[in-house]
Amino acid sequence: MGTESVSEASDAAINTTGYLIYSIPTPVITAAVKRFKLTHRETRMLNCIYNVMTNTEIATELFISEETAKAQVRNLLKKLHICTRKDVISWEESLLNIED
Repeated sequence: MGTESVSEASDAAINTTGYLIYSIPTPVITAAVKRFKLTHRETRMLNCIYNVMTNTEIATELFISEETAKAQVRNLLKKLHICTRKDVISWEESLLNIED
């Protein structure tokens, strides 16, 4: 994942820390915004979680403090009815199945 260039990964971009990050597929984001009424900030944070970023990395990426990042991650996971960050991938798959 980290060795690909941006041109090799269509759903990727470079974050503020210089790492290649991947976006959650558009249909998943669209379904999540519709179902959970996510804000733009929450969708950015969800992408950070999807990319297994730490609270420190999320804080850097979103220009917020680490404590704010920690609180916002906790609140977002609660809003999405997800227990842990690791559950984001299975949540993504189940969300698409629900929306079909």
